Amino acid sequence: MYLSRLLLDLRDRKVQRALEDPYRLHQAILHAFPPDAPGGGGRVLFRVEPEREDGRARVLVQSALRPDWASEALREHLPLARFDQPKELSLALSAGQLLRFRLRANPTRRSQEKRLPVLGEEAQVAWLRRKMEGAGFELVAARQYDEGMRHGSRRRAEEERRMTFVSVLYEGAIRVAMPDRAIAAVQGGIGSAKAFGFGLLSVARG
Repeated sequence: MYLSRLLLDLRDRKVQRALEDPYRLHQAILHAFPPDAPGGGGRVLFRVEPEREDGRARVLVQSALRPDWASEALREHLPLARFDQPKELSLALSAGQLLRFRLRANPTRRSQEKRLPVLGEEAQVAWLRRKMEGAGFELVAARQYDEGMRHGSRRRAEEERRMTFVSVLYEGAIRVAMPDRAIAAVQGGIGSAKAFGFGLLSVARG
C-alpha cells in the first residue's frame, strides 16, 4: 500500500475543472497508474484536504500499486504543482492501540433498496460509530464537520448521471478492537462513493 501527497495549483484551469467534479479528479489520478496492470490501478482512495497552502490544494492518495506522478499521461489531465514520492506503508495494528483518525465520508442508509443520506449531527455520529465498530475499531472521540452537499457526475456509455452526496469530515480518536478487520478497513476505505473522494480513513498513532 502506498500513500502520496499532491499539491495542485488552484489557478490552473485543468485543476479547477478536476476539483469541480470529484469523479473527474478520480479519473485523472488513475492516469498515474499503468493501464495494463491487472485490475488497472487497483483500489485508489483519495481525499482533498480542507487545508490550503499558498493558493494550492492538497490531495492525499492511497493506492494498492505504486503511482508514477511524473507520467506524461497524468500531466495532460492533472498538472501537479508538487508531489512527494509515494511512501510505502506496512500497516501493523494491535488490539487496544489508540489512533488518531481523519475521514471524509458520505453517510447513507438503505431504505427499500434506495440509498438515502443520513442527516443531522447525532445521526451522523451514530453512523460513524456503527461503521467503526464494523471495521474493527471502537470510536473513542469524534469531531464532526458538516460540509454540506457535494455534486459529481459519472458517464456511462452516452449517458451522464448527476449525483449528490452529503459530505462530512470526521476527526478524532479510535481504538483498535480487531486488528485484522481494522487493517482491511484502512486498505479498503469506509462507506460509499469512494470514487468521489470519500472513504479514505487516515490513521496515526495517538
